[in-house]
Amino acid sequence: MKHYLLFAFFTLSALGGVAQQNLNLGGAVIYDSYRSPGFALKMEYEKFFTPDFSLPLKLETGYVYGGEKNSLSIELHKGFRKYFASGIFLEQYIGVGAMANFYHTDDIWYFDKYQWGYRYAPGANWGFKPSTGVVVGYDLTHASEQSHLICLKTDVYWNLGFRPLHLPYSSVQLAYVFTFKNL
Repeated sequence: MKHYLLFAFFTLSALGGVAQQNLNLGGAVIYDSYRSPGFALKMEYEKFFTPDFSLPLKLETGYVYGGEKNSLSIELHKGFRKYFASGIFLEQYIGVGAMANFYHTDDIWYFDKYQWGYRYAPGANWGFKPSTGVVVGYDLTHASEQSHLICLKTDVYWNLGFRPLHLPYSSVQLAYVFTFKNL
């Protein structure tokens, strides 16, 4: 089953489809683990295959200030986006990226809220960041070619350089994205 999903993903990515392509820009307010505030900047290449279905490719960079750490991340997301006649859209995506954490401690050992102990390096602690999530949003101008999207994005991600797989992180974003240029 896993191989069929990967085959479908890469096949749809290579197909031609509808000629409309958009370059979108945006920003978001982040709440990491539902308590640490931050912000994100987004750039998105959206290729439409039908007037109501697209495969967006997104580059996102974010910064979060938290109680345990400050985090800087950069990610690349590939998703499926479905628009409805009412202006509502749904999106599912997977992503990969890198994450740098700066921990608020003077000790070489760090214990998180689950009492997992970790050895850290002074300064940036880099890790591999796979992620997945769901986006629910509304296109404010769904009757025109210029999109103005507001959306709520839920995200589950891992910091594989630091924490084990059974302890993922989560975040919520409230975002605004607009069409910068029709290609």
